[in-house]
This record gives sequence, C-alpha cells and structure tokens, in this order.
Amino acid sequence: SMGLPRPIAVFLYHALGRIQAVASNLANAGRSVPREYRRYDVSKMLRAHRLARRLRDGEEILDVGCGDAGLLRDLALFRPLKRRVGIDVELPRAPEPQIEVAAYDGQSLPFPEASFDSVIFGYFLHYLTREHAVRLLNEGCRVARRGLFVLEDSQPEWGFWYRMRNRLERLRSDILYRAVSGNLYRGAGNEEMYLTYDGWRALLNE
Repeated sequence: SMGLPRPIAVFLYHALGRIQAVASNLANAGRSVPREYRRYDVSKMLRAHRLARRLRDGEEILDVGCGDAGLLRDLALFRPLKRRVGIDVELPRAPEPQIEVAAYDGQSLPFPEASFDSVIFGYFLHYLTREHAVRLLNEGCRVARRGLFVLEDSQPEWGFWYRMRNRLERLRSDILYRAVSGNLYRGAGNEEMYLTYDGWRALLNE
C-alpha cells in the first residue's frame, strides 16, 4: 500500500523527532552520573584527531593560549602522550588531573629551551599585532624540540562577509580578554593578523 504523501511524512518525521528528544531529556533528568559525551564537540574532536596524526607517541606537548585545555584532553584520546601542559593569560582550569596548567604573561613562554617536543598555538595569534605574534612564535621555536603547530581559521581570500565576521570576532574578543586578563592582553586594534592561507605561509616562512 502507498505510504503518506512525502511532505506529510517529512513533517511527521521531524515532529516525532522533537517529541523523542523531549522524552529522552526527561528520561535522563534524574540521572546522578553526568553523560561524559556532552563534553565533546565533534568538530573539535576531528581537529584533535588530525593534529594527533602529526604527533608521536610519548611526546611532551605545550598548548599556548589553551583556553579550557580541551584540545589537550582530546589529543590523549588519539595519541599516548607523556606530558600535556597548557598556559594562558588567565589561569586555565585543567579538565583532567594529568594536564598541567599555568598562567603566563602573554609575552614569553616560562620554560627553558627545548622543554617540549611540540608546541601548539591554537586560534589566538590573529588577535595580536604582527610583532607580538612573531615574538611568541619565536618563543615557541625556542622551547620546542621538534614541531610547532599553528591552528588558525583562515581562507584563501577574505570576502566582504568574512571580513565583517572577522571584525565582529575581534571586537567581541577584545571585550572579553581585556576583562579577564587586564593589562596582559594587548589586542591589535585591527584585523591585520586575520591572514589568508598565503599570508600565513609567508609569515611562517619568514
């Protein structure tokens, strides 16, 4: 026999899905044990997996500007690491006891030369002046024994709406980071470090 007309079937499918989600939330409302998977974001997991493929077992890792240190937590799901350290201008909160965290002055990395196998700069260099970013990258080279990883949200070229998005992101972050870090955060005041692919290649080649 024929089923329901397609538009009605699609509507009912989505409507029942909403009801199912409500029922699921109500069913779990009284659970005393948190559902661990809520901590993980799919896109961030994919990022960690891709980075982990470029690391080696037993490495000592430093994440500069680590935020909530979620990347350090996620990397350990894909690669056994000897040491994981995260620093930020505001003292991070370690998501796991095995992750070391510390605050730093935003200018120099408080570690001796060749302290880590790999150093990660994730999604914050674009907020800084070029001079400041280069200084931190040089610091990363100083404390890294093997690799330096720069993670950035970039494009082959910036269209109008992306430039608008970059400006709003910079303004939003200036408000937050100045509030939490005081004088330690010195933003660029512009979007000069929102570099295209070629821009990042040129900077790193320097």
